[in-house]
Amino acid sequence: QWNFGQTTQDLSGIEGGQSYTVQVTDNAGCEKTATFFVPTHVGLEELAEMGLITLYPNPTNGVFTLAFAQNSGLVNVNWTLMNMIGEVVDQGEQYVHSNGTTVEFDYSSLAKGVYHLILREDTSVLDFKVIIQ
Repeated sequence: QWNFGQTTQDLSGIEGGQSYTVQVTDNAGCEKTATFFVPTHVGLEELAEMGLITLYPNPTNGVFTLAFAQNSGLVNVNWTLMNMIGEVVDQGEQYVHSNGTTVEFDYSSLAKGVYHLILREDTSVLDFKVIIQ
């Protein structure tokens, strides 16, 4: 049984940012108690608005950093760099550590102009406009 009364093994509608405790008793009467922390998950745009995802410097000479703050709640983020006519210039995947992650990009060989660094995580999308001068 969970500390909030539910007795099912699959939970839905629980709030993030809280710990939940479950006590399980088997047919022999043996008991086991465990506590789980459910992180709060917000979208990429909200994380950027809170300053937990930043891209700098921008404008840039083509070398820039994408920084994920610690405890942003992200695990894997897919990224795509596109030019202004929608062509994919580069793409990849980044594992985000709980203690924060920075990713260095070097596109100094690209033509000057406006590019889009698009981040995707689950159903969330964030589009950074990158200006290469």
